[in-house]
Amino acid sequence: MLWRIFRPSRVRVSLFYLEFVVRENLEPSVAGGRLYRLASLLSVLVMVASSAAATAWLLEATSSIILNWGRAPPTAVPPVPGVTLAADPAVLLSIAAALVVHEAAHAFFALREGMPVESVTLFLLFTIPGAYVKLDDERLNSLSLLSRVKIFSAGVSANAAAAGAALLLSVLIFPGFPFATSAAMVVSTVDGGPSDGLIPDFTAIRAVNGTRILSDRDLISVLSSAKPGDVVVLDTDAGELSIRLGVHPRDPDRGWMGVVLSGFGYFQPSVPLPNWAVYHISKLMILLLLFMLSAGLINALPAYPLDAGRALRDLLSSSLGERTSWKVSLALSVLIWGILILNLAYSLFRLLLS
Repeated sequence: MLWRIFRPSRVRVSLFYLEFVVRENLEPSVAGGRLYRLASLLSVLVMVASSAAATAWLLEATSSIILNWGRAPPTAVPPVPGVTLAADPAVLLSIAAALVVHEAAHAFFALREGMPVESVTLFLLFTIPGAYVKLDDERLNSLSLLSRVKIFSAGVSANAAAAGAALLLSVLIFPGFPFATSAAMVVSTVDGGPSDGLIPDFTAIRAVNGTRILSDRDLISVLSSAKPGDVVVLDTDAGELSIRLGVHPRDPDRGWMGVVLSGFGYFQPSVPLPNWAVYHISKLMILLLLFMLSAGLINALPAYPLDAGRALRDLLSSSLGERTSWKVSLALSVLIWGILILNLAYSLFRLLLS
């Protein structure tokens, strides 16, 4: 089935845009059996739960902004590689994986519900990967209400399932994942800085001057009171190291070690792994979890044309009629989009000031 969906078809290239149509005119498959029917009904339940969670999060984040304007941290930062995120392979791969899983699930459920898929497209706009599935709206509207809701719910539930699988795999590799790190992780040192040539890349720091270090945050906290010229003794997996702190570039009264930290710390693996592998695997798993959940929860907001919004409109239409359902759906969508835009604008404002 996946080969049918992703078999290559054609490519379109223009300035800042690359479009790869991986499949066109997919005909529906034979209706799924008992396992599919169970999975599709579970998918609807997952979207309902996700919609409630996403709406609650959005309302809580918005109330935090209103009550703590200017002090509340960013709540909804758009994931734009090269702008709000580093444009590194792990970020791009994670975003692409979340979108491909989401759209492939829509295509799979559509085919199983007897709905042909006109095309499945992957694209790259500037540095932002994306994907979408094109369905015939007339054919879609001719399906039963339950079939349409199943198709709409597929992407959200697939993202949730993929996030669960990534979490399970991560816990098997790193038993403390994603919260319990066991050390700080130095990814690299700053050229010409106090630690340059002294601390190897991908070094785990477990103690500073005898104080136990369990995370990057612990290391930052311990060093926050250090002064330029202080000597710190580091207990690392590369042995005991002594570093004389330099002057912090942004605060002449603070000591500076001149290292680049992982941002999350060091997860102790359950199997022997070199530190560089621990860093890259744990980083990829964190990003996969982040983007899988983000893609699912955003699409679970009951605002048109998001997945939950389309499902809600169809459900309302079956009980209130087409005209009234459109009015209710439009009002709710305007409200939710307005709140979401407020969160995005506030988050960008806070990032620009930081």
